[in-house]
Amino acid sequence: MNFQIMDNLFYSLKKRSELLSPGMFYLDTSFGGIRIFDTKENKPVIINVPDGPNVIEHQLALLQGLSKRFRVICFEYPGLGFSYPNSNFDSKIDSGANLLFINPIFIGFAED
Repeated sequence: MNFQIMDNLFYSLKKRSELLSPGMFYLDTSFGGIRIFDTKENKPVIINVPDGPNVIEHQLALLQGLSKRFRVICFEYPGLGFSYPNSNFDSKIDSGANLLFINPIFIGFAED
């Protein structure tokens, strides 16, 4: 059985617009699709990553408070919440670090 096909099917079921509140979007990365909350303001940046089983919604009060002074980016790691990993993500610390450094959203160059 081709598990990549199964992964893509499960991810496509998760990637629905009703799972996206204002300020949220999906970003396809080399490790899979991740759900992101981003205030997209021109302020100093804080990146928040909830640890499972928490999801972005569990952090909203904190994110709203921080957004008064900061651009707040919050995302769910692949495999947690409504983000789904592909076969490139192995849950090792290197993969998590690479997720942050190879995606432009996390260094302030996100496209609207």
